[in-house]
Amino acid sequence: MPAIISEIRYRNGPGFNPNEDFVEIRVPTGTDVSDLSVGIYNQNGSLRSSTDVSDGTMTTVGSFDYYVVNARINRFGAMSLSDDESLISFVSLDAEVTATEGPADGQTSTQVGTNGNDSTSSLSSFDGTNFFVDPNPNPRAPCFTKGTSILTDNGEVPVERLTPGDRVVATDGTLHTLRLNLSRSLRHSELIRTPKLRPVCIVAGALGKGLPHRDLRVSRQHRMLTDSPIAQRMFGTRKVLVSAIRLTTLPGIYLDVTATEVIYYHLVFDQHVTLFAEGAPTESLFFGPLVMAAVSEEARHELVLLFPDIAKRSVMVAASYIPDGSRQKKLVERHAFNNKPLLSQPTAIHV
Repeated sequence: MPAIISEIRYRNGPGFNPNEDFVEIRVPTGTDVSDLSVGIYNQNGSLRSSTDVSDGTMTTVGSFDYYVVNARINRFGAMSLSDDESLISFVSLDAEVTATEGPADGQTSTQVGTNGNDSTSSLSSFDGTNFFVDPNPNPRAPCFTKGTSILTDNGEVPVERLTPGDRVVATDGTLHTLRLNLSRSLRHSELIRTPKLRPVCIVAGALGKGLPHRDLRVSRQHRMLTDSPIAQRMFGTRKVLVSAIRLTTLPGIYLDVTATEVIYYHLVFDQHVTLFAEGAPTESLFFGPLVMAAVSEEARHELVLLFPDIAKRSVMVAASYIPDGSRQKKLVERHAFNNKPLLSQPTAIHV
């Protein structure tokens, strides 16, 4: 296995010591690193410094040697790893950099992002050109973003303020007690490294009948409830759940690539529930193998404690029909072709 940049430590701002910045290089144990060097680039592409990897502090962990090379890092600059003959890796934090000299001359860096002034970027798996780690390996769980209004028996409440015991209004007018509100924060660097974690934005009114009332942001695999004669003809039911990412071919629904930070919330009930978010019908957390893989180990443990049957069956009964991905795509295509809204009649609420 070749030498890689395995970690970048960047610190800046009040109280931070830039002398603590470093680039960590990983090589197989016993590798001769005398021909390896780390280059630090300015944002304009000029080479600011070059340090031999052998000058770094070495630690052996398992089957690898790790060299920590201290170097003052510019979050808008870049870092190269090279040997005497060629460039091995060229990465940057919060901006792409095109090198004008040094071992990366003429190359444009791969941006991995930071988490702000105090950041550690870990890069450890090979994608064919550079090395990265997927910080949040699975965005499959359906979830809402912070600030989303959820309809309860006490009116609309921001999702982050919901607590176990609160009662949420389902689309059939029944009340369901919230058992768990799981959350997870994603920083800018994580969204850059894993674009699939970015939310889908559903603009106010994009679903039909003035819904949602306000712009709604949900995770890619969060499903929205449709209610249309097209669904009736295709599936024998008007009410069908469709993943938000499938809806992005429709006007007013798009992947939000501008988000720099996202907090997702998963609402857990005793059963799968279709509820109201910004007035639009949508789903609660739906247990299945993909979802159980998506949440953290701690959350999985808590879910199994609350719902012992999950460990046995790992699935809920869906609140409405969920077509497979290809049929969801076909449904959306038909709506687009016929210029018909996904919600063709008002959603009734009987509390």
